[in-house]
Amino acid sequence: AMRAVAALRRSVVRDAHRCVRLEAVIALWDIARRSPNEEIALSSVAALRHAATELREPGSRLFVAHRLAAAAADVSEGSLSVAAACVAALLAVARDDRDADVRSDAAEMLAALAVSLRQRGGNLAAACVAGLRAVVRQGDMGQRLDASA
Repeated sequence: AMRAVAALRRSVVRDAHRCVRLEAVIALWDIARRSPNEEIALSSVAALRHAATELREPGSRLFVAHRLAAAAADVSEGSLSVAAACVAALLAVARDDRDADVRSDAAEMLAALAVSLRQRGGNLAAACVAGLRAVVRQGDMGQRLDASA
């Protein structure tokens, strides 16, 4: 299974065809949220985080961010370490992506995830909020987040 994750990670960033890269993202997302083996799930999240930084197209990086948010929501009732890794990867997109629209959209996903997680309880919602505060302090998206809140 670890070899499959490694092969998917390579496909996400190296394959010449966008549809193959996005199918690899979907496969990694599915592994992250469904794998009973925490090590494999964490490896899949790490591959998604890598994809979020390496893909050239902003739309593809945004697609990865959507998958990370969905995985965090899906696994939050199961493995907290996998959900926390998803939140951390999504926060990295919100903080570091080279495209302001992708950063803003990822921050909005974090905000929605924080609300969802807060309703379920737990510390992940607090981590989302703390990350959002750091992102907003960082710069250019404070007004857009205020408008969406």
